[in-house]
Amino acid sequence: MSEIIDNLLHPALEQAVEENHKSAMYHLGDMFAARFYHELGATWWITDPIGFNQISHTSFTTETPESEIDKVLQHISRSSPSPFTWNIGPSTRNAKLEHRLQANGWSKNVGGPAMILDLDNLQEEQLNLPTGLTIQIIEDDDTYNQYIDTMSAGFEFPEPMATYQKNIYHVLSDPTVHLFLGFFAGKPVAISLMHRNAGLAGIYNVAVVPQMRQRGIGRAMTLAALFDARDLGYRIAMLESSKMGLPLYRDLGFQKLFTFDQYTSPIPQ
Repeated sequence: MSEIIDNLLHPALEQAVEENHKSAMYHLGDMFAARFYHELGATWWITDPIGFNQISHTSFTTETPESEIDKVLQHISRSSPSPFTWNIGPSTRNAKLEHRLQANGWSKNVGGPAMILDLDNLQEEQLNLPTGLTIQIIEDDDTYNQYIDTMSAGFEFPEPMATYQKNIYHVLSDPTVHLFLGFFAGKPVAISLMHRNAGLAGIYNVAVVPQMRQRGIGRAMTLAALFDARDLGYRIAMLESSKMGLPLYRDLGFQKLFTFDQYTSPIPQ
């Protein structure tokens, strides 16, 4: 386990945020029972035929020859008939890589902001659950399956995606991951995930089923994960915010550290 980062001015904070995010993508791939590849100094995963594919790591630096970058990008693209997405942070981002991505037909979008929070600033009264809501940490296969179903509903995934989220053993057996499931009137309605790595607690997969939104449930699911991280001795939490979640996370005290660039590969011909 990495040494816990204890303040927002720590010189390794930016790198740690990227590392936490990268390792969390592994767990996302596990939930989708993806096929993982570790070739040519790169790591990526594929969930054909649903086409939810991610690059999680490459060994590119500013010294990597353009021909080598092209070789790796083209090899990854040819490994699936569906496009890939790749979130690129400050440690990987550079003008040469951006030029080669564009030359190989990858399109650029602005990704979500990476945000950080000092957990010492949490106040106990913040965890005031909406009436009727209970939250538990998942510890068995039955509640994990409920988590998967709630994730599919909360993110409004098409049905084929849900069939891939069945790698129960790996996710539940990993001590760095806590999965939270929220119940309202006894029915599962919301999820969140806390992942410990690189000295940080990362918050991911915050989702509420559509019919239960705008009731403070997403806030409660986020806070449950944050308080759990603090109880385990972590000082700094991080997350990548969606546009929908940004007002909530700002209200909780999160501040922007940097923004990921998100690239999407062309569909192979």
